[in-house]
Amino acid sequence: MNRQFEFFVKLISFIMMLAIFPGCKLLAKLFKSNKCEKKIDRKNSGVLYKIVPIVDFDEKNIENCIKRSPLDLNSGFIHLAYKNQVAHILQKFFKNVQRVLVLEIDLKMLQNNGSVLRVEPNKPGGEKFPHLYGTQKIPRAAVKKVITQQKDASGIWKELQ
Repeated sequence: MNRQFEFFVKLISFIMMLAIFPGCKLLAKLFKSNKCEKKIDRKNSGVLYKIVPIVDFDEKNIENCIKRSPLDLNSGFIHLAYKNQVAHILQKFFKNVQRVLVLEIDLKMLQNNGSVLRVEPNKPGGEKFPHLYGTQKIPRAAVKKVITQQKDASGIWKELQ
């Protein structure tokens, strides 16, 4: 009986170790979970996007240049996007806004700052989006490019030059 208990304790310890360290992918396969932390998404070259109203961006704040949205605060993570998701997000969530900033963000710098990226579906079986957990700050140095988008008279978002 004592050997069975020892084996069980070692097994649980091993599973916990996989969840904490890079073996997370193996653990996710074992339990058919898609909630595995990502290092850098290769297809997007470590670049993510955050859309913010102009008033929520403070270029001079070196430690945290954005004000988190109510959605970010309620969710407990920062909502980000891949480049191919930006247009849809603008249409869906920024209907009543005329001008926003699309921040191009270096994921590696966020991770070096204590943030953890999880790619999760917006609903069961839905499209997967990057969510930023851990440090809930985006340092100004992580913002590689600031793109101003404005909605035209027909409701189409366009980049301002």
